[in-house]
Amino acid sequence: MDHTNIVIFRSSTARDVFPKDEVYLQQLSRIGAGQRVIFKTVDNLAEMIRKFEMFDLPDKSMAHFIIQAHGNPYGFTIGQDTINMDSTPRLWKQLRDFFVHEVQRKLTPNGSVFIHACSSALEPQSIANVLSRLLPHHIFYGATDIILMDDLQIIPSDRTIIAYQVSEEKNRSGYRIVTLKGGHELIQEEERQYEAALRASLRSQQQQRQEADRLRRQQQEERLAIAESLRIQKQKQEADRLRRQQQEDRLAIAESRRFQKQKQEADRLRRQKQEAERFRRQRQEQIPSYD
Repeated sequence: MDHTNIVIFRSSTARDVFPKDEVYLQQLSRIGAGQRVIFKTVDNLAEMIRKFEMFDLPDKSMAHFIIQAHGNPYGFTIGQDTINMDSTPRLWKQLRDFFVHEVQRKLTPNGSVFIHACSSALEPQSIANVLSRLLPHHIFYGATDIILMDDLQIIPSDRTIIAYQVSEEKNRSGYRIVTLKGGHELIQEEERQYEAALRASLRSQQQQRQEADRLRRQQQEERLAIAESLRIQKQKQEADRLRRQQQEDRLAIAESRRFQKQKQEADRLRRQKQEAERFRRQRQEQIPSYD
């Protein structure tokens, strides 16, 4: 997969309370570098669900999902639809099923969700908290009070790519953007524990890489040592072969010389015998005959 996606749905009745589209999308594109940003304005919940399905996103390809709407602690308004967990059970069931069956399937393992609506995470039964419990393995962001225009800052996150904080200069009401998982706020201590676990994991990965590099170098050295041992053994075998060959050559030369010497001695004895026989015949010829 070449990239992942950031998907944003904005209620058609909330355009006046959110940052201008161009500025907001530029911020998201800059912070979520490498992500494809998909932005749509919708008039009702059914249109949002239909357009989401029309995107035909691959499973586990959505890094961040945002709903921008007017909100209250127990729901929000998307165009003509006001979705409330108690008073609009049909719409709430549609939204709940949409998150459980569609949003959850498309989110990456560390994908996150921002319910960008006023008071969406004010208390344990607020809509961001409840949706967070439906998707317990993903981070949700929500607001504890009324969100004022342009006071929200988008910041990078090692955990979820994108996170949020409220500008201290513009935050006159003292509200917060809370981070939820499984319906519970991740407090600072949990964040520190997560960061410590992340650092430990990175150290472990680094140690594993170092150990793998050490084993690879050791295996390479062992292969070189084996190759050198085979080379020395081959040299020794060749030296032994040459030594045996030289010894055989010396024995062959000695045998040749011995045979030559025996032949010379046999020739000398033969000539000596021939000379004695010749001398004997000459003596016989010189003796007078009295017949």
